[in-house]
Amino acid sequence: MVEAAAPHPLAPLMAPAAIAVIGASPRGNRGRVILDNIRACGFGGRLYAVSPRHAAIGDLPCHARLADLPEVPDLVAIALPAAAAVAALREAAAAGVRAAVMIAGGFAEGAAAGEVLEGEIRAIARASGMRVCGPNCYGIVNVATGAAPYSGGIVDPLRRGNVGYVLQSGALTHALHDTLRGRGPGISAIVTSGNETVVELAEYVDWLLDDPGTEVVALFIEGLRDPGRFARVAEKALRVGKPIVALKVGRSDRGRRATLAHTGAVAGSDAACEGLFRKWGVIRAGDIDEMRETLVLLAAGRRPAAAGVAIASISGGVTTLLADLAEAAGLETPAPAPATLVRLRAALPAFGVALNPLDTTGALAEDPAILSGVATAFLDDPAIGCFALALNSPAGTPGHHDRARTLAAIQAGTDKPIVAFAVASAGVDADLVATLAAARIPLLVGARETMLALGRWIGLDRRRRAMAADRGRPAAGTGRRAELPAGPAVLAEHAASALLRPYPGLRFVAGERAGSAAAAVAAAARLGHPVALKIDSPAIAHKTEAGGVRLGLLDAGAVERAFAAIMAGAAAHAPGARLDGVLVQTMAPRGLEVLLGIARHAGFGLQLAVGVGGTLVEMLGEVALRPLPLTPADAEEMIDETRLGRLLEGFRGSGRRDRAALVAAILALSDAASDLGPRLEEVEINPLIVLAEGEGAVALDALAVLGPDPA
Repeated sequence: MVEAAAPHPLAPLMAPAAIAVIGASPRGNRGRVILDNIRACGFGGRLYAVSPRHAAIGDLPCHARLADLPEVPDLVAIALPAAAAVAALREAAAAGVRAAVMIAGGFAEGAAAGEVLEGEIRAIARASGMRVCGPNCYGIVNVATGAAPYSGGIVDPLRRGNVGYVLQSGALTHALHDTLRGRGPGISAIVTSGNETVVELAEYVDWLLDDPGTEVVALFIEGLRDPGRFARVAEKALRVGKPIVALKVGRSDRGRRATLAHTGAVAGSDAACEGLFRKWGVIRAGDIDEMRETLVLLAAGRRPAAAGVAIASISGGVTTLLADLAEAAGLETPAPAPATLVRLRAALPAFGVALNPLDTTGALAEDPAILSGVATAFLDDPAIGCFALALNSPAGTPGHHDRARTLAAIQAGTDKPIVAFAVASAGVDADLVATLAAARIPLLVGARETMLALGRWIGLDRRRRAMAADRGRPAAGTGRRAELPAGPAVLAEHAASALLRPYPGLRFVAGERAGSAAAAVAAAARLGHPVALKIDSPAIAHKTEAGGVRLGLLDAGAVERAFAAIMAGAAAHAPGARLDGVLVQTMAPRGLEVLLGIARHAGFGLQLAVGVGGTLVEMLGEVALRPLPLTPADAEEMIDETRLGRLLEGFRGSGRRDRAALVAAILALSDAASDLGPRLEEVEINPLIVLAEGEGAVALDALAVLGPDPA
């Protein structure tokens, strides 16, 4: 006998069988809107109104108290001011209600008194096990069951479909799903999560992943309360094949924290979020229009058969525009294979040129057979995963209707997806949409948005395959335990490099520490000229800004003068700071400068960053981030996300660099960070010089920041 699966923890909240609305008024208020929405959505369960002041709301009788109901409802929707809402929640918890939606604002998003009230919500939920949506939200709509404890306006009709929304801003519901009316996918559920005092975004996503009616998840994210939980549900989404499309705000510099190392300055919490998204295939939209068109494409249900896209347009100018936009979006538009070329030339007029993207020429307007010949030729090409046809506008001109019928007929004979799109955004023709939709061909609007959506769609399929493949051993530590100083500490280069030297893959330039000019001269003689001198002080992280670096010192006199200048400059730059002397080092060979760094971000834990290094790292601001531990596949992907991938191949005669050595260094730093444990706040190697292929990599500088001893 097969045991039935346990219900999801959010089942009482997302799929209640009985709902009580507290605070509705016959005159109309948020509570009345909730009652009306539940009825309008066809809720098949039991619905109750609770109000001590009214006998009925419309034709629905009121009960004075929850205790007067004939049953304990699964969910209460509370439409009362903040303090009264908390009192109602307490009463519901005592009655055994398992879930609540709290609409009111005036909690932690406002004054201090609101924070106290929100703390009470948290305490009630913790003691009773209640699952609470909000406060400060519109509520929830489950289109499949009609359960709609939702205080916002709902566009009529609300079409059932396969996209589930979880939005941290309720007002975004209108900007997203309302603008899809007449063209886009239907909705499985809408959640506006509000302050997320009890239930947070990732938990709703998990419910949607288990919901058979949801095939695509759409998110508006202001912040992740539990990035670890979100990573787990994102991995689950990738595994079960339900794409997540996220519009995440907060990219700006204002969200970045000031840190000692460069890493923290260029890799803030948004970069950490980006790394999480990239690892687990979460599609990040740049704005609402991009998100909407991506949802239209994904909700159509088909998947690309290969990475290549064939694009065609009736206009030569538009074709050139699409070629530019496709390249900017990272789309692969492979040149037609020889057999495909033969068929394209046969389909086109004599003056047509068989390329991809393809100008079908204006002859298509008089000869519809051109489209059939072109599309089938491309779709039979093994390198082509889908065919996309540009329409000049989404309006239903006679030519557009003819092309839609042609595409529908072609789609019936192939498993490869076909996409239609308008190069400009405007109102769409319902008959055009219906013809395409019957063949499960999506109609997108906007050339830029379409190219981006296609790129993300194909990239997601590539990501699924990459994560399913063998990614190598995670660099999760070696078991080494280093002696660390007590309490919070900043470890300058000498001490930081001592922590990292034992790890294979991290090679440091030869050097010695010197506390006097004479010691520096002697060290230089042992190492051999020319040498470099660098200030060694835990108070000076950015040595060049303090005048703390001298390079290419050829003799003892130059070393002596450099020592004096460095110490004087450091004292002036950081008066009263501890100066441990200088590091005397051999001059490193020329190579590609790389930043390797680790920074701890609240909620995200330790994140490893890699990017172009040196003194320009903060100005360039280009790094790839991933949560620890890393695998070899992670390291390879991070390199290729930045310009490092191209630079390692050689640039303007520089020759190929040792990519394998860079991967080894990344994994060694991942191991080291795992070994150093919870006290590690930041560690940075900048620069790591990546030498010619086969010659390895050498670190020139290091810094580590340790937090307090564990309690």
